[in-house]
Amino acid sequence: MQFNNNGAPSRQHMGKGVSCNGPTLNVTPFYLGSETHTDSYTRSGNFGIPTGIAARQDGTISEKSKELTRTRIYKEKLDSLLVRAKECAALYDLGYMFDPKSELSSLCSGVVSIAAYQKFQAQDDPVALQDASYQSSKQALEAERAALKALMQQVSQQLQQQTKPQPSQSQ
Repeated sequence: MQFNNNGAPSRQHMGKGVSCNGPTLNVTPFYLGSETHTDSYTRSGNFGIPTGIAARQDGTISEKSKELTRTRIYKEKLDSLLVRAKECAALYDLGYMFDPKSELSSLCSGVVSIAAYQKFQAQDDPVALQDASYQSSKQALEAERAALKALMQQVSQQLQQQTKPQPSQSQ
């Protein structure tokens, strides 16, 4: 329950684009006073405290809002973990790591390359992984380029042999 003294509906903002209405108790105190100076002095005053309660009769909006908020928090946590893994992998690819004695060393704990995992993977482990790290992708691309270059040289040699004039055979 939100307490409100200006009459506006209660909103709880849960981040960009998510605001949830909840039950609201509105309390709006007022005082009105007047003074009149004529032949006689007259003073009058009026005060009050209007109150109102606003609550949804259907609680599904509140539940949907809570679910949306939980989903957003989960997504932000997952995004944070994926960015951490990506940045740690980039550090590893560049040949860097945090000093194991530093407080930051735990940032990249749990981030290992697939090649390193396969090296220490138990033989009976059913998880078969392909190495998709930057270095292995780069090596595979270089190997494909070399194979393509060799193939192009073979084709070029074959074309040269076909276009060479054949010595005429005399009969």
